[in-house]
Amino acid sequence: MSSKFIFLLLLSSVFIVFTSEMLSDNGKAGYTGSPGENKCNNCHSSYALNSGGGSVVLTSDMVNWQYEPGYTYNVTATVSRTGNSLFGIGLEALTTSNSNAGTLTSADYHTQIKTKTVSSVVRNNIVHTLNGGANANSMSFTFHWTAPSTNIGNVTMYYCGVAANNNGNENLDYVYNASQLITPMTGASTAELGEQQLFSVYPNPAIDVLNIASDHSVSNPVMYKVFDLSGKQVQELTVSGNREYQLNVSSYAKGIYYLSAENGDHKFSKKIVIQ
Repeated sequence: MSSKFIFLLLLSSVFIVFTSEMLSDNGKAGYTGSPGENKCNNCHSSYALNSGGGSVVLTSDMVNWQYEPGYTYNVTATVSRTGNSLFGIGLEALTTSNSNAGTLTSADYHTQIKTKTVSSVVRNNIVHTLNGGANANSMSFTFHWTAPSTNIGNVTMYYCGVAANNNGNENLDYVYNASQLITPMTGASTAELGEQQLFSVYPNPAIDVLNIASDHSVSNPVMYKVFDLSGKQVQELTVSGNREYQLNVSSYAKGIYYLSAENGDHKFSKKIVIQ
């Protein structure tokens, strides 16, 4: 066997492996069923949409699917169908004018960000990675969504899940599609939401340290108070001369708290999570 033939054989093998991986990576953006888009059953078309006894379900640590501006939430899309062994997901978060709402980020190797241009808008999508949904009967894809920094009104998450039979092509797979309306957190007026932009709190969720920063338009001193969900005050401190302060929360029990800030001119309250 000539060296030239061996070289061509090896080159062909590399090409086959490479293209096989590319074709197996079915995490494609722009198939969520959002306005102007197709759904995943545009390709996985063997069965009727939302048939076969499976489902795609979206859950989050958002309360009543209401967002607080600038807050980062954990979101999980679970695709299920008994007997299937490979699952996929595609999801977008859009405003009422169908532009990107907030920021989507991957939480682990099961998901990635891809984009699709629709009506001149580059839409960000959470989609599965190559074989990231390999699991028996169901797969949960967890990612992060950071809400818009201001109250922009309603947001809709459009999503599509695939329950595949892992046969190497798009035949005999089931597709499930749904959407979730997310509304601004109630109880906060436009003026109060504007006050929130004068203060930043990060990271949120926090583990050991919570950074608090105030805008230069906020005069010192500022009194900060932390309350637990029962309304009990956990901590109180007054900060003078510093625009940024590090609050040690390592002794806090894990859970949800509320941080308030007040200096006479401005008043602010924000939900914080300690992990």
